[in-house]
Amino acid sequence: MLTEAARNHSEARVRRSCYELLTTSFAGDERTIDTLFRNGLLDQDPGIRYHCAFLLGDLKVQRAEQALRALFEGSTGKDDQFLRFTLAKSLAQLGKADVMPVLIASVSDDAYMSRHIGNIGLKALSGKSLEDFGGYVYGEGAYVSGGNEFKMKLDALTSAERKAGRFQAATAYLKWLKTERPDLYRSVNYRPNSRKAAAPQ
Repeated sequence: MLTEAARNHSEARVRRSCYELLTTSFAGDERTIDTLFRNGLLDQDPGIRYHCAFLLGDLKVQRAEQALRALFEGSTGKDDQFLRFTLAKSLAQLGKADVMPVLIASVSDDAYMSRHIGNIGLKALSGKSLEDFGGYVYGEGAYVSGGNEFKMKLDALTSAERKAGRFQAATAYLKWLKTERPDLYRSVNYRPNSRKAAAPQ
């Protein structure tokens, strides 16, 4: 009944509730997993698409790779940027290193949730995130409730210091990656439309 309602109910709030119940109580059930990537990723509601994209990586559903990849490649516009970051996170959790450039963009973003999912993806692929370098904390003092970030007005110096800490950690991470994981570092610099780019490993 829950999977049927998640797939077909006319009201988005009902579908959202069904997906939440399915993934909270029946996450390991094949019917739940099928519904997540066959229907949830294509739902008209952006919250449902995000929820399903996030969980398919956490659940390490390898057979969802093609569906995740198709949505990832189609979400290139600015409006789809957060979903693209989320899809990159989940593909990273499935071991796909070619999403490294998107993860680096994600952890460099001004929004907390983007940094959050980007660091999950980096950790999944390399075993380290930006928080492993220089005492950096990617939350940067953000207050988040229910997935919504509440931003305080910062003076120019504090804002610059937080961004500096973020990029110093990113620099340290990339230096470590270049030395310790050159296979992944090649993927950071991979550009599929460039003839000179080395293919990702």
